[in-house]
Amino acid sequence: MRRNDDSTPMMGPAGDAPYASSSLALGAFTAKCSALSWRCTSPNSTTETAGVDGGPKGPVTAFRVAAQSCAVSQGWACTPRPAPMKAAQSKRQRVSCTLSSSEGVGAAHRAFSEILSRLTAADCQGPVFACTSHSSFGGHRPTSSSDGDGQKTNKKDGKLRVMILMSDTGGGHRASAEALKQGFQRMYGDQYEVDVVDLWTSHTPTPFNRLPKSYSFMVKHSWMYKITYYNTQNPLLYETMNSMCMPFVGRSVFKAFQDYDPDLIVSVHPLMQHVPLKVLRSHQLLNKIPFATVVTDLTTCHPMWFHKHVDLCCVPTEEMVKLAQKAGLRRDQIACHGLPIRLSFSDRLPSKRKLRAQLGMNTKLPSVVLVGGGEGMGPVKATAKALAKQLTGPDGEARGQIVVICGRNKKLASDLKKMNWSVPVSVNGFVSNIHEWMSASDAIITKAGPGTIAESLICGLPIILNGYIPGQEEGNITWLKELELGLYEDDPSKIADRVKSWLLAKSEERQKLSARAKSMGRPQATYDIVKDLAKLIENRKYGLAPMVA
Repeated sequence: MRRNDDSTPMMGPAGDAPYASSSLALGAFTAKCSALSWRCTSPNSTTETAGVDGGPKGPVTAFRVAAQSCAVSQGWACTPRPAPMKAAQSKRQRVSCTLSSSEGVGAAHRAFSEILSRLTAADCQGPVFACTSHSSFGGHRPTSSSDGDGQKTNKKDGKLRVMILMSDTGGGHRASAEALKQGFQRMYGDQYEVDVVDLWTSHTPTPFNRLPKSYSFMVKHSWMYKITYYNTQNPLLYETMNSMCMPFVGRSVFKAFQDYDPDLIVSVHPLMQHVPLKVLRSHQLLNKIPFATVVTDLTTCHPMWFHKHVDLCCVPTEEMVKLAQKAGLRRDQIACHGLPIRLSFSDRLPSKRKLRAQLGMNTKLPSVVLVGGGEGMGPVKATAKALAKQLTGPDGEARGQIVVICGRNKKLASDLKKMNWSVPVSVNGFVSNIHEWMSASDAIITKAGPGTIAESLICGLPIILNGYIPGQEEGNITWLKELELGLYEDDPSKIADRVKSWLLAKSEERQKLSARAKSMGRPQATYDIVKDLAKLIENRKYGLAPMVA
């Protein structure tokens, strides 16, 4: 094994650490570390090679070598074995590990968990390293049933399998994933089995499975989210971060791929490209399982959305096409169809008057819908009070009505329902029929979330944006104003003034905005995306035709 100047085994030409070519594991090797001493042997060797203590590189070198030695080898296992202290090293702790083919991977997990917890001072519980062979599961689909924790396992059912990767950071990613699932079901019936998988939460070890929960906290403290968003834009930085995650999450992500045994993998989250593609590449599966990205941001996004090894990248706007090309994707890798939205927005609905009657609304009064997002965030209560004041006539009569969608904010919904209103107010929590409430209204107030904007355009609603998440939603404001689809305003009293103008005084302006919004809506986007996704499998394996044109 050749060494460079810092005594770290040199990378072979075949790949990226820790998933390098198995040829790197042939023979015995050692690494310097101020904290650890390694004793290593190849699977085919019975001779151990003692590690070398000391050296300037410290835990980083040991981490890299340990990850390489475990990940690139077939059947290797590590067991902790205390080594006697040398007198000259009384202030150092020596830990050695023997690599063999007989101990089993469970011991490897325990050993490396112990080692890494000392190196990183992290709570690394359970299996964290990718101690797996390079054999693929493509083409070999063993018969089995669902396991105890609800994960999908392999079985021969004749269906094509689609695995949609998402994370519950906000409501938009899951909504897009469910829309795609509905699209497959409606277009292809039972030919496809579609699983929506929260990969980080359900299939990575602690602490990685807890990261999605930090999203709501960071969004509520927008300065923190803004710093994180903009300081991770550099490709070198986020590629390094993803590579550092691999030793911890690579094995569990690959295990998820084995369990679901997909014919197609689709990502609807920016953190679901780089690590999954690295795992597929390390197991020589890039050319066996098609991988697609469906971008769920509207006009601006984090560069981690884009990866040049995807088979297809679906984006919603021409602005996103340019960003994808700037990130290195070819134009023939990119499809521009719009955002994947719930199929209910493409269905024919009753008239506005009939919808209002079904929903218990006043059938004659104009209506504005106030959406607080999935988390019910923003100045919803203050805006609702300002709207009620402006929509009340000089004699106290109601001249308009308000629909409030509070999302998961149960306290907000409870507070609003307890208030006395001078106009009809319909207060809702998280609803499954948002398409009906929006179609029954004449204007919408919402934060600059891409999904709600796309749905509003389909419904022909003039839009007032009253908030945004720094980074990916900022560009939506500029886009909306440039296309004359609405405006941005975060002052509740000014919002109420504009709504009053639209609903009561300047109905012609509202009607013009409504017609322009309707022309920009793309109700067939989900169907178009699903067709392209299905073609990835059809072109590679099968010859299925859609059930619906």
